[in-house]
Amino acid sequence: MNRYSKIWKNRVDGAISSEWSPFPGPMSMKIKEDKPSKIFISASVGFKGKPSSGYQENANSSLYYRILVNGEKVVEYHVPNPRKLEKLSDVSIQGVSEIPPGENTVEVYYKGSKSCSWNYRQNQAEAELSVLAVPVH
Repeated sequence: MNRYSKIWKNRVDGAISSEWSPFPGPMSMKIKEDKPSKIFISASVGFKGKPSSGYQENANSSLYYRILVNGEKVVEYHVPNPRKLEKLSDVSIQGVSEIPPGENTVEVYYKGSKSCSWNYRQNQAEAELSVLAVPVH
């Protein structure tokens, strides 16, 4: 069993994209296993402020998060109207996948709905990606 973990602490200015985009950093990790393995993935993104004032309170906007393993979607998470304070806390996503032996890539992507105008990346405080790999016998 192997554990992999990486933390990003950065603020990136710019509006959220309506296309799937890698997180700033990017939020990506290479893991290498000698045997086929089942992996348990945990990704979290923390925020330290409210959405920018440019966000329209009544807008029908959403945020989407996705974990990819070797370019394939493992899990997707949807946050409808993140303007609500209870939606503003940390976002945590978990997924399970299987990987072949050798080097593999685990990534977190995001996007906003076409009507999304929340410049949330200014508020990003910390992001973490963790993977637990267990060999398949």
